[in-house]
Amino acid sequence: MSGRNYDSNVYVMIGKIPTVVDTRTGFYSKEIIETIKKFIDPTEIKQILLTHEHYDHVEGALDILKSCREIQSQIYMPHLRDVLNEIKWTKDLNKAELWYVHRGAPNDTKIISGKDIVNIGKSSIDTITATIPYHRIFKVVYEGTIIFQR
Repeated sequence: MSGRNYDSNVYVMIGKIPTVVDTRTGFYSKEIIETIKKFIDPTEIKQILLTHEHYDHVEGALDILKSCREIQSQIYMPHLRDVLNEIKWTKDLNKAELWYVHRGAPNDTKIISGKDIVNIGKSSIDTITATIPYHRIFKVVYEGTIIFQR
């Protein structure tokens, strides 16, 4: 379903594990649920995948869950550590850029290259010069494409 006003797109994937990808702002949840019903019974949806935590992607999740209350639903949003480990093991971490909050830097933002990461830890990454907690990292760009953003 195409986005509307400030809403994101919503995708319904029908298959082994019926999935809703993103849920918009919640302003048009009834319309989304009615559209979902044209393709699948909402109680067959097994999970909701949120691509990132911006309000225009996540605020409708509760409404979608309520329409599926007969099932045990799962909302999934990847953890930054998992995103970084996937790049490290399946791609090339050197091609990644991490944007993070750094008070005092221009626009309170610094960008580091993936090649500066020496350790991907449980709650932070270690670089050549610093330890950066995950909550400060707000964007990961891989080969020019944003793959994680909050």
